[in-house]
Amino acid sequence: DIETALRLGRHLLQESQALFPLLRQLRGQLETQYQILYFSESGQEEEIGKQFPYLKGTLLTKRLQAARQYGKKRLHQGMLLLDQGEMRLKNAEIEEALLWDLLLIQLC
Repeated sequence: DIETALRLGRHLLQESQALFPLLRQLRGQLETQYQILYFSESGQEEEIGKQFPYLKGTLLTKRLQAARQYGKKRLHQGMLLLDQGEMRLKNAEIEEALLWDLLLIQLC
């Protein structure tokens, strides 16, 4: 839920002290989810093991299940939102904590 996402997100931001690494880490996670979902849906399960050798067994099952629940369209939209957020941050259009909250709300 949004309230939990905001609480955890604020805690992460306080711990890291920098938003750019958080944005990149989250984008990387969404990209990984998108790719494993793509490979799975296109019948290329062996490609998942080649591209992501650390994803095996239960971890792979959980990641794939989460990716299916989110869906390719929402994963793609999430990556675009994070890219836009990074640009806004680079252009100093918005304060970090506010941008982080807005992104988390949009991603939920």
